Amino acid sequence: MGQTTLQAGTQDFEFHHSAGGREEFWKDGERLSAKRTVFGGKHRFQWDGDDYEVKVKPSFWGPGFKTKVNGGGEQAQMPEKDMAALALCGWPMLLVFIGGALGGLMGGAATAANFSVYNAEMGRPAKVVLNLAIGAAAIAVWFAGATAVNNTLTG
Repeated sequence: MGQTTLQAGTQDFEFHHSAGGREEFWKDGERLSAKRTVFGGKHRFQWDGDDYEVKVKPSFWGPGFKTKVNGGGEQAQMPEKDMAALALCGWPMLLVFIGGALGGLMGGAATAANFSVYNAEMGRPAKVVLNLAIGAAAIAVWFAGATAVNNTLTG
């Protein structure tokens, strides 16, 4: 389960989320809100006399939040975009240019897997190695598939 800190007003809340879509907000060991959602949910809870409304905004870089405190203006907290991570996770998409539809399928699947690795809780060196290995595996599967299709069509 991943964990992120939401800063809303003068308070910090813990946000826990899982790959299965479970979202929870916590403060000082007390669960304030829990939902199961696929694309980010809207949470309403009270803490220390204040009403909070939080919309969770999922992204490849982790969850972002749009928060209203006591019905006031919306405050956004989005994750910082890491362009090096984007390049490292997205490089298998180059298969689209050399591999057509099969390359696009393999590149897209590898890129999605790479972003899952990027958002996992593990050290950066392990993430880099896994991202490169996943991309290399996508190239190998694309090559095997393209060879099989070519052999089938040419007899």
